Amino acid sequence: MFDLDNTITDTKRYPLRACRWLLLQAGVNPETDLEPFVRELVKEYFAGLERVVSGGPYEDPYAIVRTAMDRAATSYGLHVDGYVLDEATTLFRALHVEISELRPWAPELLHALRAANVRLGIVTNSFEGHIRPILSRLGVLPLFDAVVDPSMMKAYKPMSKPFVCVLNLLHSAPGQSLYIGDEYYADIVGARRAGMDAVWLNVREQRLDQNVARYGPDTTPLLEIKSLEDLRPYL
Repeated sequence: MFDLDNTITDTKRYPLRACRWLLLQAGVNPETDLEPFVRELVKEYFAGLERVVSGGPYEDPYAIVRTAMDRAATSYGLHVDGYVLDEATTLFRALHVEISELRPWAPELLHALRAANVRLGIVTNSFEGHIRPILSRLGVLPLFDAVVDPSMMKAYKPMSKPFVCVLNLLHSAPGQSLYIGDEYYADIVGARRAGMDAVWLNVREQRLDQNVARYGPDTTPLLEIKSLEDLRPYL
C-alpha cells in the first residue's frame, strides 16, 4: 500500500499556485511572501488533521484546507473575505487533480509489483474523490486494486480506520502487507500501529532518530529511502 501525495505523485506545485493566487488577491507580493505563507498554511493544515485524529468531529479535506488558509492569512496579518477564501480553496482542490505528476520511478515500481502479482492499494488524507481521477489521468489507475480516501471512513491517517479499510479491500492481513509513505506521523506511525511494516520515503531530509525518539521505537520503519528507485534492489 502507498500514500498518494508526495509518494506516488509529486504534488509540491499545486499549493504554491493556489497560495500565490490568494496572496495576489490580498495585495501581497508573492515573490517575497509566498514561502513563509505556505509554511504557515502547512502548519495550520496539519493542525486541522490533528483535531480529527485527536477525537474531534470529522471535517472533510476541503473544510480543513479552507480553515488552514483562513488561519494562515490571519496569522500573517492579512484580511481575506469569505468569497476569496472559497475561490482559493476551490482552486487548491482543482489544481490537485490537474497538475499532480508521478514521482520519478513510480511507473516502473508499480508495473514491477503488478508483474509479480502483488496487490496494490492507496490510502490518502487528501481531497475526497481525487484518487481515481488523478491516477486515471496519469495512466496507472488499473494497477491498483483498492483506493481509500478520508470520505470512506471519516478518518485520517494515522488513525487505524483507513489502514484497516484498505487491508479489508485487499483481503490482506497486516503481517502480509507493506506500507510506503512520506509523512512519518501519518504514514509510518499509522502503518506501524496498524501492524504493518513500513518504508519511509524521506523526501524532506528529516532525521529518523528524532522521529523514533518522538513517536517510539515501535514506529521504526523497515527501510528509509530517499527516492522510489531506492527500492529497485528489493524487487
